[in-house]
Amino acid sequence: MATTKKVNNKNNEVSILDMAMNATKDNITTTRRKKSILDMLFSRIYDESNPKVGNPMKKTDLIGRMSLERLELEFEDLDEKLTPEAFQTDETQKLFASINKTVKNGFETAVCNGSTQASFNSNKRYKDYELMKLEDGTYTIVNK
Repeated sequence: MATTKKVNNKNNEVSILDMAMNATKDNITTTRRKKSILDMLFSRIYDESNPKVGNPMKKTDLIGRMSLERLELEFEDLDEKLTPEAFQTDETQKLFASINKTVKNGFETAVCNGSTQASFNSNKRYKDYELMKLEDGTYTIVNK
């Protein structure tokens, strides 16, 4: 059961539940600037100039590149530039590990043959394309 204990927050009495709900709204609201996992996946492995083959990539490469894109956006939000030095800090490494985990989970959902819109092959937006895992373990997207 959620707590309704009151705490003083900037001279206003609000419950911990209210604060949690506000934080949740902020944390899960998607902005248009942030690409979805499906969008990032498509932009990396679909090759318009070679739509029957695509641009095959390994899972680790895809997750690493998508995670880095998300990390760079985090730095932009802070009006900072991601540099090699900044990437090596403990704080950035923890953030990158968290982003890696999120992207990996999103990737696993995207490549499964589920029936939800989070699965690439079931998503109406990508109905003209097929995500394939090749024999060498790489992934590609081709025209249907």
